[in-house]
Amino acid sequence: MTDIFQTAMNAFVNGRIKEAERTCRAILRRQPSAHPALHLLAMTEKRRGKFKQAIRTFNKALRLARAACLLPAALIAPLCLRA
Repeated sequence: MTDIFQTAMNAFVNGRIKEAERTCRAILRRQPSAHPALHLLAMTEKRRGKFKQAIRTFNKALRLARAACLLPAALIAPLCLRA
């Protein structure tokens, strides 16, 4: 996932938001629990003005991070938002 994720990140940083979103979705089709791709997808949705979808995607990324023990529960609870 590293090379393709780097492609998505580079696209995002360079303002190619649709390309970044497409690349993240391609990663997630192959690896649905890829937290970095899910987080970046949420950022692309936010940038494109898809705020409700971005909130849902951020929440999914937060749940995955918690399930993978990437973030302690005490830190993640206040970050969860309602769509």
